[in-house]
Amino acid sequence: RGTKGSNNVEYNGYYGLGKVARQVDVLTGPQWAKYFDDLYNNTPGIQSALTSTKLIIDSLGAAGVNNNWIDAALRTSQVQSHEISIYGGDDKSKYAVSGNYFRQKGGVLNTDFTRYSARVNYDRNVSDKFKITTSLYGSNSVENKLAGSAYSSINSSNSYASLYQVNPLQIIKNDDDTYNTTYQPATSNTYNTINGQLYSDNPILDIVSTTNRSTITRVLGNFSAEYKILKELTFKSSFGADILNTKLDYYAPSYTSAGNATGTTTGYGSVGTITYLSWLNENTLTYSHAINNRHFIDVLAGYTTQYQHAENVFSAAASFPSDYTTYQNLYSGSAYQVTGSGESQTVFNSWLGRINYSYKHLYNITLSGRADGASAAGANHKWGFFPAVGLSWNTSQESFFEKYRDVVSNLKFRFSAGSIGNANFPAFSSLATIHTSGYYFGNPITTVNGITQTQLGNPDLTWETTTQYDLGLDAGFAQSRINLTADAYYKKTTNLFVNTSGLIPLSTGYASAAENIGSIENKGLELTLTTTNIKTKDFGWKTTIIYATNINKILSLGPSSSFQP
Repeated sequence: RGTKGSNNVEYNGYYGLGKVARQVDVLTGPQWAKYFDDLYNNTPGIQSALTSTKLIIDSLGAAGVNNNWIDAALRTSQVQSHEISIYGGDDKSKYAVSGNYFRQKGGVLNTDFTRYSARVNYDRNVSDKFKITTSLYGSNSVENKLAGSAYSSINSSNSYASLYQVNPLQIIKNDDDTYNTTYQPATSNTYNTINGQLYSDNPILDIVSTTNRSTITRVLGNFSAEYKILKELTFKSSFGADILNTKLDYYAPSYTSAGNATGTTTGYGSVGTITYLSWLNENTLTYSHAINNRHFIDVLAGYTTQYQHAENVFSAAASFPSDYTTYQNLYSGSAYQVTGSGESQTVFNSWLGRINYSYKHLYNITLSGRADGASAAGANHKWGFFPAVGLSWNTSQESFFEKYRDVVSNLKFRFSAGSIGNANFPAFSSLATIHTSGYYFGNPITTVNGITQTQLGNPDLTWETTTQYDLGLDAGFAQSRINLTADAYYKKTTNLFVNTSGLIPLSTGYASAAENIGSIENKGLELTLTTTNIKTKDFGWKTTIIYATNINKILSLGPSSSFQP
């Protein structure tokens, strides 16, 4: 975040190359030809239709023809990053500004990732009582990735997986360097390969020709101001926002398998956008006071509010008069024109308070509580209250412990109990929702769109509540060169949010409903042992050993036998 008394400029960068180190073994051309011969000889029903095909395959196998489709789809990957930072400050302010360029060329053809980003941090002590802090981050990234359901695409094809199924006798490229899409070496479209895949489906052509691009623009910002009203009374307010815009572009040309999946369509394209906004405002008032250097009191009160909004739009079409306009002119597609959109928003509000009291830093107690409200909860249970208490005893600071300090340099016992709430279930979960539905009637049959209710409302949907008890100790030995931390805990979560089936009669027209009926428990032990083995001016060596065990048990999922989390 910058340094006082200096102004600096830094550059950091790197460049690297990568290669796929290991691949899945596939059949060579001659091996595939032998495999085809075995199928042909043991399946009399196909012999008459494949006599000429067998002659061609035998000749290619005997000639040692072998096309490795995996190798042809891979390349040397490249990665580079360049960042320039300018930072500094004076007695009252600190600043830092940086910009970054990141580029990764994927190991598969037509895959890459590019990101531009910038960051600004600024801190300013306006006066002895007032200071501000600002952070701003922005980025724009573009990713070209493989199409297919395995790659989170909006289309269901999977060209890379097809590379493992293609006949190695098939020609990848023609003599003029274009990709081969002819039906060779077989003479029948139906029996080109063992699994029936057509020779005209060239998965590398699909990979290099299909556009599957996601563009993400994101801005994160935070501003906070702190004002010391009195020597012991401080007010702090902060505001942060997260703005995210995502655009997904997809187009499979008419000469690819996805763009001509049925043999009648000529191109398939789609566009989707997602916009997301989240902001959080926190306001706290803190009072700190010490009495005779024996009693120490900290009191905090605050209010927070958070807003989240998401919106999405999707459109798709097929059978275009030309591939030139790709996804930029979906209206020209004559078939499968699909549109969809959605919107959701949630609001969280919280009142919170905390009191810390310490007597000579020997005996410490913390009392806290927060009232949380969530828009997604049911009308009858929008708010929940979640208290907590914490106790600790610094035993090693007691006067009677002094004679043990040569062996036990530090000893502290801790106990805490409290609850927290969770209402991060989907927006509108407590409301009755509607959806567009088609109804068929008449002669001839016609379809009429209408509105139907798709979800039952539940005004009693409430917060999930997790209550936890923790007993622990911190111990140090040999002038704190050996430190042990131990915690035993029990945690129980009730009112679990579950979409249940079986609780509602199917005669109502609904198969499930959102309910708070589940409960689970976790209990366990955590141990951390840290030792300082060597500590000198020029060399240090520490060892940390961690042991943890947890037992999880589902206590209840209600009376239903089928659940959909």
